[in-house]
Formats: sequence, structure tokens, C-alpha cells
Amino acid sequence: MAEKVESTPCCPNSDTKCDQEAEKSALSQCPLFDSDCQDCDFCAGLNSFSVSDGGNNEIQPKNPSSSPFKSLSILDKLLGLFVLIAMILGVIIGVYAEDGVREHLVESAQWKRVSVPILVGLLFMIWPALAKVQWEKLADFYKDLKLWIHVAMSIFINWVISPLLMLALAWATLPDETMERYRRGVLLVGIVLFSPYSLLFVNILGGNSSGPDIEIDYEETATSVAIYLGIPLAAGLLTRFALLKFASPKFRGWFYDVASKIGLIGLLYTIIVLFAAQGTNITQNIGKVFRTVVPLILYFVLVWTLTFAGFWRLNYSRRFSSFAGGYERAVTQAFTAGSNNFELAIAVATASFGPDSPETVAATLGPLIEVPVLLLLSYVALYLRPKLFKEEESKVRLEQA
Repeated sequence: MAEKVESTPCCPNSDTKCDQEAEKSALSQCPLFDSDCQDCDFCAGLNSFSVSDGGNNEIQPKNPSSSPFKSLSILDKLLGLFVLIAMILGVIIGVYAEDGVREHLVESAQWKRVSVPILVGLLFMIWPALAKVQWEKLADFYKDLKLWIHVAMSIFINWVISPLLMLALAWATLPDETMERYRRGVLLVGIVLFSPYSLLFVNILGGNSSGPDIEIDYEETATSVAIYLGIPLAAGLLTRFALLKFASPKFRGWFYDVASKIGLIGLLYTIIVLFAAQGTNITQNIGKVFRTVVPLILYFVLVWTLTFAGFWRLNYSRRFSSFAGGYERAVTQAFTAGSNNFELAIAVATASFGPDSPETVAATLGPLIEVPVLLLLSYVALYLRPKLFKEEESKVRLEQA
């Protein structure tokens, strides 16, 4: 029985073993994503590890002496730089072509009061990730009791701890009235987890009578968010099931690799458009922009560190070590908590406050801070893995056996 469980880490309650190609990738530990997914910075780093041929699925470095940084693709290594360049380019366009930007990007190019250029960017930014989700396996995936425990813990961290921490950091670092609208944008980064939850807070963020008079139409906001997210979701579902039905595994791997690059292009394009729409506001309020960066850095570092350390500590507990999950679950929870949905935060800020609002400026700073910070933390996780989790993982495997 123990051998059966050990041989199917990524397929809960399944009698079939993962294919050989999936075993070569540490991403096979994640049942929601294809084994050939290499979209995020951290997952690319995990590819420096391989699964041994033994029955214990012990993950070992392919080259222990190699640096985690060397295992990343050139795009992953330079992603933070690309985001920074896109922001600078957007500001330059917004400053030197202000009239054209306002006419073609902000005022005229709209559909149901939704910015078409931003919609196009969000579509190509979110669609690739949604196309990789193994929607067809969700039913089997959620039969795992230990997984439900981790889902509940993730919900508590992301929906209770993270928003409250961001609220405290935003008020501690941006307390004055002149930063009120930037504070709202920062709060969006911390509270936007999925659209109903974010809509609950939109009125709170815009309802302070001491600040600018911002009226929010719930129907209009819901329509905007539904368009921004509904279209990419539908495209992702259709793409996924079309690939499963008509494409070979080799073609799917190639397609997802290309789609990952399309997602990066969509992200950079969206950032350019958003910062072009706000170029003048940014240059006139550069001090406020730099102040807004402070709570974002603190938030990503604190949430990731506390979550990672908390799950590491659970592995020492005699009572909870059986479902703590070792390094894989700890790092999954840490990066889930530390990497908020900045795409959705940008979409909600744009739909609720407008593309040229300070709230959207603050929300758009999210990827600029998140990408390099989480990339750095991915190196930290890979460095700490053999030092902190080797004994804990061995203990868990012995208990399961």
C-alpha cells in the first residue's frame, strides 16, 4: 500500500503511475498543472531537481554544485528587468504622447466602458495560465483529505491573514491623507483573491468621504470584472479541452511553452499600456510612487517568510507532521500566499477607479515588486531545502510507510 501511494504523488486516488516524462519534472508534484509547465520563475528553478528511480520518489539535485540561478531560463532571469523596462517605456510614452494616449487608449478605445487595449493585454496575460490548469482532474484532485486540509489553511492565510497584514502595512507606511488613493491601490493587491471577494471591498476602498468623490456602480464594476476575467477564463477552458481532444502530448508541451512566452508578452504589454495612461501622474507624483513600493516589499517578504517558516515548523510537530507535506507543500503554500493575483488587482483597479487613477498606479506596481522579490525568495527556498527539510521529508516517508 505504501508503495502505491509513493508511486502516484501527483495523481490522488489513481491506480496509474505518472508517465516517465512527468517524473522527470518536479512540477509533477502539482496536480493542477501539466508536467511541462515552466511558466513561473520558481517552477523553472525546480527543474534542476529530478525524481530518482526508486520507489520513495526522493527528489535529488541533478547537479548539487550548480546554482539555482543557472537552472532558470534567460527569460526568467531577466523578468524583473523586463517589467522595469516596460514601466519606464510606458511612462515615456505617456509623457511625450499624452494627447494621443488619452485619445486612443483611455477615452475612445472602450467596449461596455472597458478599455479594449487593456482587455487585450489581460487576455494574453491570463489565458496561458488558465489553459494549463487540468480542469478535467479537479474531481479526483479534491478527493484527497490531506489536500482539503491544505486548501483550508491556504484560504485562511490568503483571505484572513494576508489582507489584514496588508491593511496594517498600508496604514503604517502610508498614513497621511495625501497617500489615501495610493493606499487603496496597495490594499487591492492584498485583498484581491478572486472577483466576488474583491468586489466586496471595492466600495470600502472608494467610500471615504474625506478623499476624492468616487462613485462606484456595482453593476458596472461587476460587468467590467466579468469581461476582464470571463473572456480569458472561457478562452483557457476551450483551449485546454481542445488540446486534450485533438493534440498529442508532444504538441501540448510545445504549445504551453509558446503560451508561456505569450503570457509574458501580455504582461509587458499591459504594463506599458497602463503606465502610458498614467505617465504624467507618475512623473508629477514620483515621491508618492516610491513610497507606495515600501508596503509592497514588506508584504511579499513577510507573507512568504511567515508561511514558509510556519509549515517548516509543522514538520517538527508529532501531531501535524503526517499532513504537513514537507518541502513541497511548504513552498507551495508560501508562494501561493506571497504571490497575490496582481493581474486581477490591476483589472479591478482599472474597472473600479479608471486606468489613469492613483489606485491603478499602486496596483500596477505589484508585478514590479512581486517578480524580483519572489524570484529572490525562490533562490532562498532552494538553498534552504536540503538544510531544513531533509530530515522532515524522511520522517514523513517513514510514517507513511
